[in-house]
Formats: sequence, C-alpha cells, structure tokens
Amino acid sequence: LSREHLLDESLVVVTRRKHPLAAGTLRRSDYLNARHVAVSQLGEAAPLDVLLAQDGRSREIRLVCQHYFSACQVAAATDLLLTMPRSCAAGFSQLLPIATQPLPIKLKPIPILAYWHQSKNNDRAHEWFRRLLIETIGAAPAFRGPLTAH
Repeated sequence: LSREHLLDESLVVVTRRKHPLAAGTLRRSDYLNARHVAVSQLGEAAPLDVLLAQDGRSREIRLVCQHYFSACQVAAATDLLLTMPRSCAAGFSQLLPIATQPLPIKLKPIPILAYWHQSKNNDRAHEWFRRLLIETIGAAPAFRGPLTAH
C-alpha cells in the first residue's frame, strides 16, 4: 500500500451554546465530572475512554449514538458533552446551536492518511483524484485554523 498524510485531526468538546461549561476555559475536572454522549458504531469503548481507563479515570457516558451528527444534536439540546473531531464539529457548528472548546486532556493529534494500492501509483486518473482530494482538503475551512466557539 502507498499512503499520503492529509492532515492532523484534534478532538474538541461540543456543548449546547448556553451550557454552563460553554463559557470560559473547560477544566479537566469539569470535563471528567460531566455527563457525556459518545459515538460508537459497534458499541465498543471509544479510544479516549480506553486511554482514560489506563490512567485510572473515566467519563460518565449517558448515551451512545452511532453517528456524530445525531450525537451533536443531542449535545445541542441537552447538558451532555460530546467529544468529537474538530473538523467535523466545525461543519456541524454551521447547522446546530453548539459551542466548542479544546479537549482539556493532552492528546497527540490523530493523523489522517489516504491509502491506495501501489498498482495505482502511476495511474493518471487515480493520481488526478488523489491531488484533487488533497487540494480540496487543504482548501476546506473546516481543516484550517482553530475552531472558534459559536
């Protein structure tokens, strides 16, 4: 397989705009003591929860959704916090009354890579598509700069 690095993705915390934790800087203790909505297609623990458990910590997950959009709708209408990729939250913030804040837990950014079979390395159509994908991602506002709270 061949690959190309597209971007580094960070996690943010999504709340409804008028949530008590939406104003000011979100502290780790407030984050860990809050109630959360999580996303899992198969019901398994989120990687963040696995990392927290290794450190002897946990979050109170009140609801699990299969998709970020439905979880974001829940966060927009309740006091549950949602942890999700920054670029995804940027798009949803245009559609829903949400606020975002940096995750108050230090994590390395998640590398997002494109993969393809080596037999396509010199395929002109495939090469064109890869360049188009990379240019589109590079130009998309959701993948550039910090996400501001709304």
